[in-house]
Amino acid sequence: MADKAPTKTEILGLVQAQSETTQDISERLVRIEKLVDKQESRNDKQESRNQGALYAVILGFFFIVVAVAVEIIISNRQDNSVYNGINSEITETQNRVSDIQNQMDVLKAKNSYLR
Repeated sequence: MADKAPTKTEILGLVQAQSETTQDISERLVRIEKLVDKQESRNDKQESRNQGALYAVILGFFFIVVAVAVEIIISNRQDNSVYNGINSEITETQNRVSDIQNQMDVLKAKNSYLR
């Protein structure tokens, strides 16, 4: 028993069903493409935000490093100026003490009762 040849109505029904299935698949693919495009757009926006955040972190780190370096340089200069002031005062005091000691030695040499 051989298969019976499909009738024109059956063939037309199968073609119509296949056409509807193809159209449904096509619509689904279009929706998927739209979703993919939306997601790509979201991804691009997120990457842009991430890049901005990364730049902000790097800029903040750079600012902190520069601020610390400037503070260290200023601190060292202030320390040096303070130390230089102290050293000059110590030197002046030593010179005064030396002058007074010399004057005392001269007085002792001139006056024998001071010895």
